[in-house]
Amino acid sequence: MYQARRIFRFASQHSLIEQPGHAALAHLILIALRACAPSGDLESCRRIHRDAVKTGLYSNLFVANSAVNAFAKCRAMAESYTVFDRMPRHSTVSWNSLIMGYVENGDFERAFGSFQRMLREGCEANARTYLAALMACTAKISKNEEHRSYILEKGMEIHARAKITGSLSDTFVGNALVNLYAKCGSMVDARLVFDTMPWHDMVSWNSLIVGYGANGDNNLALEIFTHVRTSRGCCEANARTFVAALMACFGLAESEEHREIDGVLVKLESLEKCMEIHADATRSGFESQTCLASILVDLYAESGSVMDSRCVFDRMPCHDVVSWTSLILGHVKNSESELALELFEFLRDSSACLPNSRTFIAALSACATMAAKQGKELDPGSDLAKLSCLDRGMAIHSQAACCAGFDLSSDLFLASAVVEMYAKCGSMLDAQRAFDRMVNHDVVAWTSLILGYAENGHGKLALDLFQQMQRRGCAPNPQTFVATLVACSNTAALDSGKNIHAQICRYKLEHHQFVANSLVDFYAKCGAMAEAEMIFASLEPESRNSVTWGAILAGYARQGDTDRALELFGTMRDEGMVEQCRGLFRAMRERYGIAPEIEHYHCVVDALGRANLLDEAVAMARSMPFVANPVTWKTLLSASAKWRNVEVGKLVFEKLGSDRGDIPCVLMANIYAAAQEP
Repeated sequence: MYQARRIFRFASQHSLIEQPGHAALAHLILIALRACAPSGDLESCRRIHRDAVKTGLYSNLFVANSAVNAFAKCRAMAESYTVFDRMPRHSTVSWNSLIMGYVENGDFERAFGSFQRMLREGCEANARTYLAALMACTAKISKNEEHRSYILEKGMEIHARAKITGSLSDTFVGNALVNLYAKCGSMVDARLVFDTMPWHDMVSWNSLIVGYGANGDNNLALEIFTHVRTSRGCCEANARTFVAALMACFGLAESEEHREIDGVLVKLESLEKCMEIHADATRSGFESQTCLASILVDLYAESGSVMDSRCVFDRMPCHDVVSWTSLILGHVKNSESELALELFEFLRDSSACLPNSRTFIAALSACATMAAKQGKELDPGSDLAKLSCLDRGMAIHSQAACCAGFDLSSDLFLASAVVEMYAKCGSMLDAQRAFDRMVNHDVVAWTSLILGYAENGHGKLALDLFQQMQRRGCAPNPQTFVATLVACSNTAALDSGKNIHAQICRYKLEHHQFVANSLVDFYAKCGAMAEAEMIFASLEPESRNSVTWGAILAGYARQGDTDRALELFGTMRDEGMVEQCRGLFRAMRERYGIAPEIEHYHCVVDALGRANLLDEAVAMARSMPFVANPVTWKTLLSASAKWRNVEVGKLVFEKLGSDRGDIPCVLMANIYAAAQEP
């Protein structure tokens, strides 16, 4: 590149370039302009273009196209467009250079507008044109997801045109379409494009894995990752493939419940998947990559293994602000807020790297979490218990405000974290001030303030804010409804809570775990046990967690209904056995590589039967890789008798055939007798 510019300067200085019409000079200008593009040398680009104008070669189509591209690469789009506009005619290359220039310089509106103008003027688009237009659409939706439906429609138009011209056979166009559809949330279309592509490179597979993960289908994302890693002839996974798989695993971890293993709360399934992917990444030589390691730090912490999180962090060859923030946030998530704040203070005082907005959010969350814990352990209404947390939170708030580039009035995430910190520390005056200083309020900021007032004994004000939020056009999310139900619970506002319950149903969130738990808790605290039981009964057994059970049991205990409380406790114990059995049964194959024998299947069938999951128990008996024997059917018959299930009992009794004895006959008679009882 440098040599090309040197030759051009030599020709210019010796008046060789002033010979118009010479093909060699046009070629020399062309080479020099192309040399300017990768380096972004705007001054050289301008000088070469002036010489082209001086010699009359600026009207040469190839020279003009190179000038449009060179100015675009030098981030001078105004000059790029000026050259383009003065061209006597435009080729597909001219349009492609202009459109791609706008895309690479972040002007997606002009990029897409130029694409549409190109089509109106009758210039034939090629694969590179469609690629540029699709990249413009994808970048636009990444910038503002509110335009998702509009962009999806435009993407479909481009897709249809590309199909007509045969451009879909181009892998880059196919990959761009998969990526765009995934960003628009249309994984059906993304998969359709993927399946019709003539061949796939690693970008294709990565786009599909990222798409499924980003749209909540994390299990399928991990299945595709496994396919890539195990199938012969498939592409070689790269670092981005492992990042995509870990992000899908992170999505599973966020929805998984903690289990107590040797006194430690962990998310076992997510932790095991994380370890498998980590081991695979290490074998492939990607463990030391900073981006991948930072996600591992975050994911191990999310899964409950802070020790593994710290081990990954300590093995990293260098740390950036992302890895530091992941480590700090990991300690917050695992109730180690004091250690999180110590790490934050070390980072701030050292010259390792500068904290960013997310780092301050993690530190503020540590203060909020610690304050909430202290308030519960001592006196929830005492500001003294939270005073030290408030002092530290104020200091962090002040440091964030002093950092260059941080605008607390417009950074929604950071400002919301400040509101939440003050609210958890019991200083609602400061929380309200921080909220009022914000230029815009999103649902997170509103929810933080509403929950703050609810938890600090101002339930009526919290409900007023909820109404104000809706009047201003901000739609509530599940956490907002949880906050308002807390306000109703603390003030025993049964009618207000019923109105909020109706809104929850309109939003179809009544089976969302956190919302359902809050509804059970609200009705139980208000003494409306019939409504609490109704919500409780509507939940699938596997979706009930310790919070759900605790809320319903506490409600009956407050009412003095010890018989019902004990009955529910027995059911909870049985359901707990089911989950434990399921976990151990899965672990036999997946973790320890042991093939279950028929006795292992019988244990699970027994646990399912005891928990009244008879259909699942029968399905397991039928699907196990052994011929069901009398023990299998007698176990199921006993469960049918316990739950008075005639249909399953009759089915199982017939399966026993000649093995029916006295006990099965008695059990079946009891089932029929119980079914006839009023």
